[in-house]
Amino acid sequence: MDILLDKYSFILAIINLLVLYFILRKIFFNKITKFMDERSKKIKNTMTEADNLKSESEKIKIEYESHLNQALKESIDIIQDAKNRAEKEYQEILKSAKFEAEKIVEKAHIETKHERDQMISEVKNYVTELTIKTASKLISSNMDTTKNKNLVSKFIEEDGGIDATS
Repeated sequence: MDILLDKYSFILAIINLLVLYFILRKIFFNKITKFMDERSKKIKNTMTEADNLKSESEKIKIEYESHLNQALKESIDIIQDAKNRAEKEYQEILKSAKFEAEKIVEKAHIETKHERDQMISEVKNYVTELTIKTASKLISSNMDTTKNKNLVSKFIEEDGGIDATS
């Protein structure tokens, strides 16, 4: 009988386990499964959202790099433009300075020629007066001083005078 009881005890234990399983399944397993499904959905949503944010951040990064490269190109263009304008202004200033220097040199040549001509004229007058004084002391005659002066001036200009171009 003990074996029979053990069989019944065993069968009753199996039935108890099955009843307990169905009761637990009905009460707890559905809630646990539902909780696990919701948790799984949340995880999937979070992962999807993270992937979306990652792709969006990649797009923003690419856009930022594009703007940065464009700004760098614009700054290079601005610098090159400034260099070109500075070079142009430098050339204009240099041209203007050269023109002014040429004007100054030309003016100096004109002034020098004028002073030279004036000095030659003064030397001619001095030589004429000196010659007249010398001739009048040597000759001691009644010749007119103005005649002598004109004669010497004519002699200097024609024959042995000082050339204004030399």
